[in-house]
Amino acid sequence: MKCSKCKADNKLKDRRDNDGKCSQCRQRFVFEPTSMGPVKLTDIAYEGFIDRVSASCTLKFTEKQLYYKIIKAKEKPANTVGCLVGLGVVLAFGCFSSSTGSHPGLIFLGILAGAFAAWAIWFALSKTDLKKSFPPVAATDEQTAAGWLLHWCEVRGPLPGLIIDATNSEYQKQIKSGIDQKALLLESLSRDQRPVEYPAELTQYSFDRVVVTESQVIAEFLIGNNFHFENNCAVLSIDGYPQKLFTTVMEMLRKNDQLKVFALHDARPKSLDLAHYLRTSPDWFLNQPGATVYDIGLYPRQLMKTAVTRRKDPTIVNELTRLKPEILATLTAEEIRFFEKGLYYEVEVFSPQKLLRLITVEIGKVRNSDTSIDSLSSDVLIAGSVIGSSTMPSDTFG
Repeated sequence: MKCSKCKADNKLKDRRDNDGKCSQCRQRFVFEPTSMGPVKLTDIAYEGFIDRVSASCTLKFTEKQLYYKIIKAKEKPANTVGCLVGLGVVLAFGCFSSSTGSHPGLIFLGILAGAFAAWAIWFALSKTDLKKSFPPVAATDEQTAAGWLLHWCEVRGPLPGLIIDATNSEYQKQIKSGIDQKALLLESLSRDQRPVEYPAELTQYSFDRVVVTESQVIAEFLIGNNFHFENNCAVLSIDGYPQKLFTTVMEMLRKNDQLKVFALHDARPKSLDLAHYLRTSPDWFLNQPGATVYDIGLYPRQLMKTAVTRRKDPTIVNELTRLKPEILATLTAEEIRFFEKGLYYEVEVFSPQKLLRLITVEIGKVRNSDTSIDSLSSDVLIAGSVIGSSTMPSDTFG
């Protein structure tokens, strides 16, 4: 196994003789594949996941975004099927030609034809909707992934750019069970992270738009990646993040009688009420009739025809039974069947780079439209229905 620091190759004996450290640079190995379960992991592989999810350490990312990056690597379809089929065609043609004494030129043409067939089949398997027809249901194994992360931080120290969701159920489960001292270590690391604050001079003005997220971790993710500066857009979470500036930012937003509010949430029943709540709650925009609430998603219909990883949770069915009638009426029959199977999507399924881009695109659809709410064109909000002064999401996300 190669050391991620000096790239020296260390055999199992070397690692054992050096107490789990590299025999050359003495850096400690985080993972020992020979002592792991069914899923083997090396330091270089894990660093690769971190590098890809953070866009080479240029973006902040959440714990779940790292988790999704790992499980997606395990879910990639094997495109070698086409190559094997093509190789079989080549071998079969070669054997047939040899037995019949075919001209060498014909044999050569047959080999070329087989190679082309291999490429064509591979291309078809990788590009058609065959694999998209059955998006993977990720195994609920967040506890294992959380254990890897905890161990990585224990050995290597705080992970730059990591945004930890302290409300994550699996995370809380590990805190309560006290897996060694790793969970407590990670908890302290999360407390050391300082939320990015708005400059003081901004409080003198208002915002034209605000993104309200279902969870604090997504709001922290957007602010940490300067989404608010690059889009001239306030960012808040429904539970009051960022706490130190929440009241001030709300006062700024109330100064704008043409405010545009964008609700961002997971595609699961209990999350679909976010936009409606923002529109009807006196704590938010009930008393601000000029504000328009745009529900940009997620909804199952935005992702069901894609290969985006879906999750499964038996409690989804119970959530569906408690859904408000006015929200339930906005769902398609296909979406209801989707939830009845216990399936759902999470916002964090998207990589940081893609999520930032998709939200920017959704906001841009509204910013670039001069059309009133009641006559929004289908390329802006395909659903087109209106609940009070709220608008429903498009059929695609971004």
